[in-house]
Amino acid sequence: MQSRADGGYVYLPDGFNIPRERVQESPDGRYHICENHYVITDQPYLRCFFAPRLKVSRLLPR
Repeated sequence: MQSRADGGYVYLPDGFNIPRERVQESPDGRYHICENHYVITDQPYLRCFFAPRLKVSRLLPR
């Protein structure tokens, strides 16, 4: 799993580019991916993706 600067991810084994709007917050703080395969072509496709909530720290000006 590799995060992207735009909030999406790349799932490396299958090369899925997961856009930020498809990322759901994981209830257990772990990564989960649901994939399936097309019947005719046997190509994998993404059904759902869960990722831990990103911790964002903000530096406040002094």
